[in-house]
Amino acid sequence: MTEKKDFYEKQSYRKLIGANVSSRHYKVIEIAAKYNQKRQINRMLDIGCLDGTFSMLLGESISAKEIYGADISEENVKNAQGKGCKAVVFDMDSGKLPLADASFELIHAGDVIEHLYNPDNLLREIRRLLSDEGICIITTPNLAALANRIALLLGYQPFPVGTSLENDTGKLFISSPLLLGGHIRVFTCRAFVQLCRIHGFKVIKSIGMPLSSGGQQKRGVKIIGNMERSILAPTLYRAFPGLAWDSMYVLKIDTGRSK
Repeated sequence: MTEKKDFYEKQSYRKLIGANVSSRHYKVIEIAAKYNQKRQINRMLDIGCLDGTFSMLLGESISAKEIYGADISEENVKNAQGKGCKAVVFDMDSGKLPLADASFELIHAGDVIEHLYNPDNLLREIRRLLSDEGICIITTPNLAALANRIALLLGYQPFPVGTSLENDTGKLFISSPLLLGGHIRVFTCRAFVQLCRIHGFKVIKSIGMPLSSGGQQKRGVKIIGNMERSILAPTLYRAFPGLAWDSMYVLKIDTGRSK
């Protein structure tokens, strides 16, 4: 766990990710707000809460009574606690969070699962912690994105799959510190849905998301993101979400299956 903690504790990594609230985060808020109109969300958990900025924004936007978070970085957890988030230090690759079963109406895991050696443990914990009527929102890069298919066809590295923790090599046109090798498991939509079913979830919504806006991005990354958001997202990605840069999934427990 120490080497992983060192990677996510780096000031350079926290500066890149940090308190950035992107277009993707606002989509999460939109989905949570619609659910909250049907069933009050009293307790929510943000897995990979970083410094708690989005955790608090999400919780306050839906008037959650208790806002919890979990992150591998002690510095992030300290900052999140300072903002009012009940955050704990935890490595989602192993073990159990010190939280009660079926105690959350909303769980968010934004761009977390692709960083894990053992995504099964994350899904088991979400299954344990989520209430029967609750929802979980997960975002993750899409291995089968149109951009990745084109890159592979031309002999380049898929964008979300890194070759090194220090250098981003073999990419077509663009390179970004955000695309380094912290990604361990990268899914196609089909593979992710199948894995969720194995762990007793129903995927009730799958949304194709363009490259997220905001944060420190190189010019090439911004150009691609702007093109995706203005042209592809409202047309191609809406019809074929499996071609989008990222995927957002809304999960519910399949109550017809045992744990």
